[in-house]
Parts: sequence; C-alpha cells; structure tokens
Amino acid sequence: MVDVVDTFARLHQGGRIATNYDGIRPLVDAQGVAYSAEGEPYVDAVREHLEGQPPIGVYPLFRKDYQRTAEWYVNWLAVDLDEGEPDFVHACNLQRLLGRFNVYGWIERSRSKGFHVWVYLRQPLTAEMGREAMLGACRLVDVPVKEVYPKQTVLEGKGFGNCLLLPYPNMGNPGRQVIVDMHDKPYAVDEFVETAWESRASSHAIRAVHALYQERHLKPIAKVEQVRVRDDDNFGYIARRIWEGDIQQDRSNALYAFACSLFRQNYSDYTVLDLTGKLDERVGKFVGRNDRDRRLEELVTNARNQTLGET
Repeated sequence: MVDVVDTFARLHQGGRIATNYDGIRPLVDAQGVAYSAEGEPYVDAVREHLEGQPPIGVYPLFRKDYQRTAEWYVNWLAVDLDEGEPDFVHACNLQRLLGRFNVYGWIERSRSKGFHVWVYLRQPLTAEMGREAMLGACRLVDVPVKEVYPKQTVLEGKGFGNCLLLPYPNMGNPGRQVIVDMHDKPYAVDEFVETAWESRASSHAIRAVHALYQERHLKPIAKVEQVRVRDDDNFGYIARRIWEGDIQQDRSNALYAFACSLFRQNYSDYTVLDLTGKLDERVGKFVGRNDRDRRLEELVTNARNQTLGET
C-alpha cells in the first residue's frame, strides 16, 4: 500500500508551491522566500491540501541541481479545458489518443465547469519537449490548446510561470476537482494515487507523442478508438463486487459482467482475459473443460465488443 500523501506529492512535484488562500500566489516563508515543490514543507502542504486546508497548486518548471544546464524540466503535463460539458468529450478523446502511445491521461473535473487532463512522468522531461508533445496530441484530436501546461518552457527574471491547482482539495465542492474515469465516475484519492504512480509515462513514450508535434501535415481527427491500457488488479465498481462475491447471479453472467466492467475501466484485452480466467477458477464455470480457453476467449471478445459499442 502506497503512502497517499507522499505519493500524491511526488506525482505533482515541480518548481514552487502556489497557495489559493485569498487569491493564487506563491506560498512563501517568513522571509518571503517561495517554498519549493519538493521536500518536507511541500509534503506538509499537500497533506493540508488533502485534509481541507487552503488548497495548493504547483508551478511546474524547475532546474536539476546536479546539472549545469540552462534547460527547464517538468514532472507532469496537463491540459486545462474550460468550455464546459463538451470538454469531457475533448478530454476523453485526448486520453484515448495518448493511450495509443502507452501514455495515461488522467481526467479531472476542474473547479467550475471544465476538465483537466494530467500526465505524470517517470523521469523529469524538458519543459519544451513536454509542452510540444501535448500540443501535438491536442491538435490531432482537435482539442483547444489555449491552456497547455507547462505554459512556459523557460523562466526569466523572478517569476515562476503559471501554476495549476492540484486535484482533491477537501473544500466542500462536491463532485469537482476529482479524477474521473471515461464514464465520469470519480476515483477515490487512494485508488487514483496508487494507479497513477504505477502508470507514469516513460520518456520514450512522450518522445513518441512528440512526433505528432513535428508532423504538422497530419489532419485533426474527430474521435480516436478507445485503447485499453490498464494492467493492474485495482479494479472497482461491479467487477470488484463480483470478485468479492457480493453479486449473486449465474456463473456465465457473472463472468461476462466482470469482463465488461473491466473493459469499461480501460483494462487491456490480455489483462481482462487473465483476470476473468482467475475468476473462473473460483466460480468453476469452465474449469476442467477441454474447451475452457476457447470459451473464455469468446466470452471476453463478446464483452469487449459490447463495451466498444458503448463509447
């Protein structure tokens, strides 16, 4: 089990902390020095954020102390969509496209009417590479590019650039500033943190997305076929209830409903087949049959086709 506060903080590390108490501005100490978005004071600020104290954001750009370089780096990327409910379609299309490159985009309902799409990175990436990758992906699925983070690729003077407020402030705004799935159902913060940490994007995957920015001749596409990318066992909803024996129904329907639920949670075909096979070992529908593998594959294929037809 991951430490939710510490892992949440590590996912969102950046340059400096922003506070949203009486307006958004850098969070400073008694001497007026802005707090870094890493280290113990940052983790404490994240803990208070999650517990309902004044929410915080992060200015994404930072420099690597151990490198003598002029380049600025980021640990996460994001797109802010603020036109309203149509933006959920944009967010889902962007998530689907990124999934083709093994990059998971996390959709957040933002404070008011829009959505954010977050991408978390396994290794720091240059701000220029990250911004251009997101711009290229957005343009291909016709997503507005007004609010792509990082907004700056370099910092000059004493400024920190533009910050983005973090999800999950416990501030009494029901249904907002939470991560949701492609059916607009919220993730619990611990489920989100654990899965997001395991599914962080590699530099290699981001470079593949960056090729979209370089291919300026590509025409926008309206919709991208959903790509199944999850391979963990932290599933929820009906699948979890069936797995734990909370739903009483015949074994065939249980296996089929389980597979459908996994596909709706964006699991890969291989993982759905594997987990459905493990469930079958417990309920005993096809165990011991010579055609077990074929029957399971047919059931999973039918479930996949059913859920693709729903998107």
